Amino acid sequence: MRTIIKILVITVLSVGIFNTFSTAFSLNNGSGHKKVLPVKIILFTAKYEPARQVVSLHWVTATEKNNERFEIERSLDSLHFFVIGTAHSVGNSHSSQHYYFDDPKPVGGKMFYRLKEVDSSGKQFQTPVISAFKPIISLELTGIRSAAKETELHFAIISPKASFASVLVSDISGNVLKTFVVNMKEGANMESIYVGDLKPGVYFLQVNDTTNEGSVMEKFIHKIKRK
Repeated sequence: MRTIIKILVITVLSVGIFNTFSTAFSLNNGSGHKKVLPVKIILFTAKYEPARQVVSLHWVTATEKNNERFEIERSLDSLHFFVIGTAHSVGNSHSSQHYYFDDPKPVGGKMFYRLKEVDSSGKQFQTPVISAFKPIISLELTGIRSAAKETELHFAIISPKASFASVLVSDISGNVLKTFVVNMKEGANMESIYVGDLKPGVYFLQVNDTTNEGSVMEKFIHKIKRK
């Protein structure tokens, strides 16, 4: 049985499926009138490239006014998005501008992307969501983050097929402190576990696929003191 171990510090903080849209965005300001955005995006695509092992993003703007930057966001469930990079804008333009960004660490399965446009005054606007697909080769453990005032540990298990898995939290001495079983579906499985009762320190989060004998482990640091 092969166990993959990666180190992660938590701070508070295929051939692929090709998706695209071509439209101009407007924002409803709540009064029934639509506000024209400072950036007109006419193309936004995402495609997994097996040869480079990245998801390549490409978008084109027709016009830009007082634009500062684009923030690239990714999600595994199309609900919770996190910034994975930034692209600086030309600022002002009345001609087509092309932008490119590579997601260097795509996970297996379907991934969702959107852009957040930030203008010079700090106002933000978001694009519709597009997606890309990377074949799932083996069990993956990703997206570890703390939430709910750092008392919950959220993570995603990427499974190549429907299966059962045991999830364990252990300390550096190997003592198992928490465990539960997950009935996994194929693809991304969003999970969480309560860690508010743990002392600050180093811990391991491990997922064992009880059906296919796959195993993956990540090391995380819990920094929040118990009250």
